[in-house]
Amino acid sequence: ILAEQEKFCRGSNKYWNVFELICLASMAMDQVLVFMDKESSKHIGNFSMFRVFRLLRIFRAIRAIRLVSYLKELRVLLASVVSCAASLFWAALLFLMFVCLYALYLEDISLAYLKETYNNEFDQSSKDTITNLKENWNGMGRTVRSLVFCITGGKEWADMSQPFWIMGTGNGISFMLFMSLMVIGLLNILIGVFVGEADTKRQGRDEESSRLFDILDTDSDGLLSFDEISEGFQN
Repeated sequence: ILAEQEKFCRGSNKYWNVFELICLASMAMDQVLVFMDKESSKHIGNFSMFRVFRLLRIFRAIRAIRLVSYLKELRVLLASVVSCAASLFWAALLFLMFVCLYALYLEDISLAYLKETYNNEFDQSSKDTITNLKENWNGMGRTVRSLVFCITGGKEWADMSQPFWIMGTGNGISFMLFMSLMVIGLLNILIGVFVGEADTKRQGRDEESSRLFDILDTDSDGLLSFDEISEGFQN
């Protein structure tokens, strides 16, 4: 405040300054509450609402976004991600559709197996299979979660697929083919779509810049003089 004086509240960074001032005030209030004992705090009032402001300190890290303007490669990367936001949404929707469709099949065969073996006596391996089915494949929500874990590497899909090999070789093969399709096929295709979308956006910007320079270059010598730039922007 002493360094910037009036610019603290009126300068270009006034909103950031006010935000940090609120964060520092909440930190100071928190320290005051720590040193106050329970009885003395009753006389002053209920300051529990001030503890909410402690969460604001987390958002101080948002100021790191300002560094993007000084890092060209990071700025280009962020611009590419933003330009692919629509493609990312449809890709996630397509991914979820494939997962849900196959999850319906896995859920159906898992529930059928659990019903068939409900009153049977099992050895230890069969008990482990049933435990695996109940924990990971019993219900649509758990099945979708388990498939996402398998595809993204959260769990080893070879271990997760053991119950389906026991239920039938065809079920195990279908699981293996689905995982191969998702990991090797669909995910690589989606990556290619993102890269192609970002490259298309870049080419579009390059073409717009080239057209702008062609318009400004009135004498068509391939060079832009100061007079041509001034005349072009005035028109």
